[in-house]
Amino acid sequence: MAGTTFNEEQLAHPFRVPEPTFRRAPCPGLQTLANHGYIPRDGRKLPFFQTVQAIRHVYNLSFSLALLLTLAGYLTRGNLNIHITVPHLFSFWLFNCLTISWTLDLDRLSHKSRFSIAHSASLVHKASERGCSTSPDPVMVKKLMSFAPPNLEDEHDEKGPTLIDLARLRVTLEKAEPISLLHQQISQGEMALGWILLCDKGPSNHEDACEAWNADSRIPSESIQQWFGEEKLPDGWWDGGRRPRKEIGLLDARKWAEEVRKDMEDIRAQRL
Repeated sequence: MAGTTFNEEQLAHPFRVPEPTFRRAPCPGLQTLANHGYIPRDGRKLPFFQTVQAIRHVYNLSFSLALLLTLAGYLTRGNLNIHITVPHLFSFWLFNCLTISWTLDLDRLSHKSRFSIAHSASLVHKASERGCSTSPDPVMVKKLMSFAPPNLEDEHDEKGPTLIDLARLRVTLEKAEPISLLHQQISQGEMALGWILLCDKGPSNHEDACEAWNADSRIPSESIQQWFGEEKLPDGWWDGGRRPRKEIGLLDARKWAEEVRKDMEDIRAQRL
């Protein structure tokens, strides 16, 4: 976001509640991008590289991580269109007659299958045999916030869950709705990445945001409500230190997904 100011971001990408005809997915990250206009607001025919760039810019992910996340959706639910026209008699260049587009309609990500991203143990979206709801369920959002332990020193403290609290929630969800090994790995990655994006990262002048990532870092309750519940960027995203200040890479995502997996194993074995 070099050269881009907070005011420019606000003016160019204001939050708007989606219209009933807009297509949406059971993914707060993509929903938020669409609601702010970083990708087409109607959720239709999202160009592949525009989606990659939007994920990189808004969430400060590395190109490789943004590419991997985007590929997962487009490979399973994308639309690859190859259009070939009859070339002119004297045209021998392939690019003159071949057009390729790779797009995605957001609502296709709600469909469940063996190899799909959607699964039955979603954090805030109700699931059925046909697929996942594309609207967050207020009761499930409230349950997510409830997994934060109370602050015994200050009962008015509304700080949200830590990574271990989120692992406890995943154990609870998967006990009620068992999912495949593939979907367990997907959900662990989703949980870890959501925590990295939203957790408190210390003062905004912190030299290295990565130093503030530890298992005790909490996601503020208001950030959960805004990102998961309202599908908008949390207050202070661009000007208050909420957006990750250091680029998040594949190794970061992998490290904390593995931490979620280990915490879940310890919880099931009653070691935590």
